[in-house]
Amino acid sequence: MTGVAIIIFEAVAGTAAALIAGGCVLALFAVAWVVLPFALRTRNLHLPGRQSGE
Repeated sequence: MTGVAIIIFEAVAGTAAALIAGGCVLALFAVAWVVLPFALRTRNLHLPGRQSGE
């Protein structure tokens, strides 16, 4: 997906804009793929009434 954003932005707006857009897309995917699941996991571990192993 990052490569697609780079190719499209390079064709439309130039190399500098493509690299900026690619970096933004990469950061968005990193948050969605790594940070968000860890945040949800730690939040679910601290819910009252929930036993470990469920």
